[in-house]
Amino acid sequence: VLYGIGSAVLFSLLMIVRDAAMPHFVTLGQIESLGNIWRDAEVWKEGRTYPGILVAEFRGPLSFASADWFQQELERMRLTSVEKIDIVVLSFGSVHDLDKTAVEMLRELLTEWRKRSVSCIVADAKSRVRLLLEQYFAKPSKAGQAPLLDQPAFMIGIDDAVQLAQRRLGNRQGRVASCYDARDDTTRRNSAPGWRGSGTGLDALAKQSGNEMQRAASGVA
Repeated sequence: VLYGIGSAVLFSLLMIVRDAAMPHFVTLGQIESLGNIWRDAEVWKEGRTYPGILVAEFRGPLSFASADWFQQELERMRLTSVEKIDIVVLSFGSVHDLDKTAVEMLRELLTEWRKRSVSCIVADAKSRVRLLLEQYFAKPSKAGQAPLLDQPAFMIGIDDAVQLAQRRLGNRQGRVASCYDARDDTTRRNSAPGWRGSGTGLDALAKQSGNEMQRAASGVA
């Protein structure tokens, strides 16, 4: 009996360690039939995607234990995509903190992406994670380069993040971004709905995010 209990406890501990070191990391697609919400593209094959944009969600803690896994899996998803990826939208809704190792890993990854003309937009970041991202990645470099995370606000959901990515791609290609660029595995329809996020609130979100940073700084002082 004791041997069985000990084995069960050991197995549970191994599962906890595994989940901490290798959390689920999935690509997301937009599900029209469920109100354009985002779900795992491997499970929901009809999920809609956008050319040049990878939407991924990290479903676990991002720390020294999972930093290497995060980097390897994200690069694997980017490099094995059917189409060339120009912008990565990261959903951090399940990430509640970032330690020093995770911050340095993100810095290294974003710096390498910049060399390859790949940019990143973070969505759904929680309060502490959002403040850390703004502190370490939202400021221009001393050389005058744009921030590694060059987005007008960090209090945004996936919908607005994807629309922002669409705008950037449209500007790069000299055309207006459209929801008709969406790709899915179902039969094309004559009319396709756009994403839920209107994008009209990005400026307001940026102002709100700036005010929050000021309040945080005052509290620290």
